[in-house]
Amino acid sequence: MPTSPVDPNVELYFTDSGPVADSTNYTTLVIFHGTAFNGNIFSKLVPFAAQDNIRLVLVNRRHYSGSTKLTDSEFQELKAGQKSFMERMSRQVANFLLWFAESYKIPQISSDRKTGGFALMGWSFGNAFTISVLGHPEAMPKDSYQKLEPCFRQLIMYESAYVNIGRSELSEQYKPFTDPDLKGPEAIFNGFGSWISGYFNNDVASGSFEDFDFAKRGEHPSFDNMTPAEKAASVEIMAAATSEPFMWRHMRPIYRAQTRKAFFDEHAAKEVLPHLELVYIYCTRTHWSCAWGLVELKREIKEEAEQGRIGRSIRFTDIPGANHLVHWDDPKAFWAATVDIINN
Repeated sequence: MPTSPVDPNVELYFTDSGPVADSTNYTTLVIFHGTAFNGNIFSKLVPFAAQDNIRLVLVNRRHYSGSTKLTDSEFQELKAGQKSFMERMSRQVANFLLWFAESYKIPQISSDRKTGGFALMGWSFGNAFTISVLGHPEAMPKDSYQKLEPCFRQLIMYESAYVNIGRSELSEQYKPFTDPDLKGPEAIFNGFGSWISGYFNNDVASGSFEDFDFAKRGEHPSFDNMTPAEKAASVEIMAAATSEPFMWRHMRPIYRAQTRKAFFDEHAAKEVLPHLELVYIYCTRTHWSCAWGLVELKREIKEEAEQGRIGRSIRFTDIPGANHLVHWDDPKAFWAATVDIINN
């Protein structure tokens, strides 16, 4: 079972499609999963990787199978909403990349920045952890960024919910975690799986909540069509239930601050991995939480530009007709969109 040391007594489990045969310039795509689904939820992508000159690495976040559980002291940090928790997570994500690059001698970024290096992707709540690499430069050893510069090419934000960028709580809209009909962690997270993987109709262009779909259940939820064996391999209800509610309840100001630092701090944009490309993937039939995250991020970018503040540039792309689990329902469509980002 492959694991990477990322801190003393801390390891992250990962699966690896392996180096691309006869290639000296392949790109290594590293994906950090979201809530309740582990890295195996991306396993349908593995057969496509090598044909497009990509090495695919799927990481299980802390508290999920094979990776080190969160400690009692870390839970105390979460309950107190302490920045030190996310500072540590930022170093651990960076340390994973550094360890992998050194251990496997991956190709460095090409001179035209079109091949080689890492593309680091966060999916859903996983974005809070991948964004953190840019969000806490004061807590990152300086030589970490120096070592990452020749190998960290892209940060890809795949379907980030509004909570990941620290936006205010929206208490009136439907969330399975506050659904009185769902009793206990298993019912709540099964409800979450069905809700988050449905197909909804949100008009993000309007930027208005009046044009969003707040149905309790979308069409054809991916989660409901998974077999028991597929759920056993890809879904970890107790890992999510015992760790992540603390992250949502208490850490939002920290996510807000790290997003501001990562995207909108002009000094940081010039000093911390200044050549890193940022890309945002949005699925047009996702649930309202991710749709609102897109609206809020674009709104903030516009507001910053109107004030004459220029941070990092973010390229936006969408996958028409796709839901939050398009990588599971239609892996070919998701892979095509990802390859277009990485190889162009």
